[in-house]
This record gives sequence, C-alpha cells and structure tokens, in this order.
Amino acid sequence: MHVTGNTSNGVLFTQSRQTWLQSSDVSIDIQGQLSCGINVGEAGPSVWKEIGPEPSFNASGFGSSGLCPIPLPSPSVEIISVKINSTRPSVEISPRNSSAAEGGAGQKVQLDFLSLREITPLGVIVWQAQLQEGWLMNGSMSSNSSYTSTYTSKLANNATLTYQFSTFDDLLILTLANNYTFSITPAFIKFSLRLDRWNWSSSDNKLQFQMAIDPPFATGEVRNNTPQASITTLLLHSARESDASMISRLLDFGLTNSSERVACSSMVDSTDSSLTITFDHFDTDLDYDPDISLLFGRAGHGGGDTGGAQWVIAVAVAVPVAVVLVVLITAVLLLVAYVRKQRSNTQVAVNFDGMGGDADDEL
Repeated sequence: MHVTGNTSNGVLFTQSRQTWLQSSDVSIDIQGQLSCGINVGEAGPSVWKEIGPEPSFNASGFGSSGLCPIPLPSPSVEIISVKINSTRPSVEISPRNSSAAEGGAGQKVQLDFLSLREITPLGVIVWQAQLQEGWLMNGSMSSNSSYTSTYTSKLANNATLTYQFSTFDDLLILTLANNYTFSITPAFIKFSLRLDRWNWSSSDNKLQFQMAIDPPFATGEVRNNTPQASITTLLLHSARESDASMISRLLDFGLTNSSERVACSSMVDSTDSSLTITFDHFDTDLDYDPDISLLFGRAGHGGGDTGGAQWVIAVAVAVPVAVVLVVLITAVLLLVAYVRKQRSNTQVAVNFDGMGGDADDEL
C-alpha cells in the first residue's frame, strides 16, 4: 500500500468496534506529508487488534506516521505496589515483583499532593490550602482481592480532604453511584478523593487539585475517551530513558452527594512536572476517582518524524477480553463504604516497613 497524498490516510477507522485483522504480510509506504498509514483515531486506539504478523511501515513523508495515534500501552503480567508516606501526602508506586531482566528493578514513580485551591473564572487564586499540613491516617482494610488505606488532610477553611488508596489482586468491574462502570486491574492504584464541606467564595469559581510527579516527565500524550467514553488517559514520558514513566486514567467528571456529574479537566506542566485537575463549581461535597500506573520501555510501531513509539506497561492495563471474569462490584462498594465509616477505628491488615512511629503504609 502506498500513501502519496498529504494529510491522507491509507486505512481510516470511522466507527467503533471496527478492528484490524492481519493474516499475511502487509507493507505500507507513507510518502505524503502529515499522513498516516493506519489511522484509528476516529474509533479510538482500543479498536486496534493484531492477529498474525505485524504490518511494516515506511514513513518517509514529513510529519508522517505508520500508525495514528500511537496504540495504547501493551499489557504485562506485573502487579503494582504502593507505599504511602506516614508523615506527608506522598505516594510511591512501583512494580510488586519486578526484576532487572524485565526492566523494572528499582523503577518507581512518586506522587506528592501539593495544594487545593479555589480560583476565579480568570484563574486568579482566591484561597489555597497546602496539603502537607494535617496529613493523618484514618484506617485501612483488606479483603481476599483488594487492599485500601484511608488518609485525610484537615484544611484551614474547615473542609476535609479524604484520600483512599486501593490496590487489587484481580481484575474488577467498578460501578459508581451514577451507574458509570469501568474496569480496574492489579496494574493500577485506584486513588479516590473525597472533599467535604467546601465553603465557596463565589458560585462562579472552580477548584484545582495539584500534584507533583517524580521522576520529572519531559513530554506527555493525551488520549480523550480512552480506553472508554468519559475517561482521559495521560502518558507522561520521563525525562530520562532509564526512569519509569507514568500512565494515568482520569475520569472527566466528579460526583456530588446526589450523584450529579461535575465536569473536570486536567493539565500537565513539564516545567515543574505537575498534574493539575480543575473541577467546575459544585455545592459542598465532591468524589473523584483517578487510576495511576507505571510505564517503562519502548517498542517501535513504525512512525516517521513522530517516532511511532509504542509504550510497554510494566504492569497490566485493562483491555476487553472474551473470558469469564469474576466481578466483585458489590464487595468493592461495600469495602469503600465500610472504610469511609471506619476512618478512625480500623487498623487491620496493613504492612509497615518496621521503622517505628514513622513507618509508611504499604499496599
């Protein structure tokens, strides 16, 4: 196949549920500028399925690429591990059982939760809380397939920010209070935010939650509605090839107590390696549920000036598969409800690192 036109596609997916099935050799030559050999952008990267040999690309045109956009990260069998700092709002994410041969030994990503601030429609900061103050563990709980720890930050304006960190040993299907359903695998830490009693200065204002990411990232990719509608996937590539990178799946909405959606957006800044999530105005309470995992290693998938890199996840991502899955929706929802009610009383099944009063919580 030869793609000679500018801003052209050799193969264009225009509907969801279309797939690429390949049983013999395919070679695609992309000579046109800003063109694609195979463009799955209309239907989303999740429609790409390879059976048999891999297509070969020769993208010689300026700004051309073999596959557009770059496919979602490929799955692996690793399980994530989380270490929560006991004295400040900081979380360390690493593969649970990685080896040097797998490329994951010693690799990790640290998230530091910095601030929660109210801003005007023009972006002027009205009030800001530094989250390093008032960090307190309020409970933990485990089941046969999940582990959850709860922490809180007491804010100076009498609001409370509650964090829940959960890891899983099996693939689960989760359903939120508004009946929105998504999957979670052992690859991801489920990181939930709960804000109570926020006292707004104005009904026009918005709220921003900011975190810093270490190792610093140099570039990022944004995939809207990936892997499904109302989820934005961020790929944050570390500045150094030897460092772990991060993948984050962010819901495009939060939920109020009455299960109404609150629109939100995300922004990354490589100058200070930060991720900022901005929420539209809501009454006083808000719930939000992002997922975070690790990336390391790259494998080519045929690109021109864009490089055509395909990220390989160090720990598995959720993909639709035609197998029987054990769905534990009820168990997870009961677990979350129980933890929220037992914030100050529960001290069950938490593994500490043996450092006395300064021990960190490990999941």
